[in-house]
Amino acid sequence: RQHSVQNPDRNTPASYLDRTHTDSLANSRSMISYVNSLNSVLLRPILTPRFALSCTDDLLSGLGKLAAEAPATPHPARLPIQTHISENTAEILLTASLFPAHASYAAVYDDFGLLGLTTILAHGCHLSDTELVLVKKAGAGISHCFNLRSGVARVGEWIDEGVKVAASFPSSSDTKSPSKPIILNKMKNN
Repeated sequence: RQHSVQNPDRNTPASYLDRTHTDSLANSRSMISYVNSLNSVLLRPILTPRFALSCTDDLLSGLGKLAAEAPATPHPARLPIQTHISENTAEILLTASLFPAHASYAAVYDDFGLLGLTTILAHGCHLSDTELVLVKKAGAGISHCFNLRSGVARVGEWIDEGVKVAASFPSSSDTKSPSKPIILNKMKNN
């Protein structure tokens, strides 16, 4: 089981928002320390920059440094990171406007040291071919939820290209989402 503190410091509802990047990083350090103090192989802290557009450069930089620090026992591997990427085109455009010095949405995470073997990227509906190469090179994985309101990712191509992929489906109580057979057919033909 993973435990995280979401790390937004802008463009987020107040109930999620940390006042400053310093507060957000302190909350993450506290959570990491607490989870590690339990000394359990079943619990693991995870860094969660909610998505790039909800984080300032200072916060992403701090999270990248935190991820690079020597891991604490009982978990010898680098801290896992989970975040959103390329769920919809409006998100991509806003991210590009907030991070003009970075080549792409995926490059934002990579440039701040947040794209690596323990990174899980949610959605990825609109990843470019260049971004997919970057994700694969970093060894990151993509978890795509087949909620077709945001778009359907090229999961079949990702698998063919050797990208780590996990798929999830909307809950059965979500009456606005298509049925699982429709989603599986979309995935198969994508």
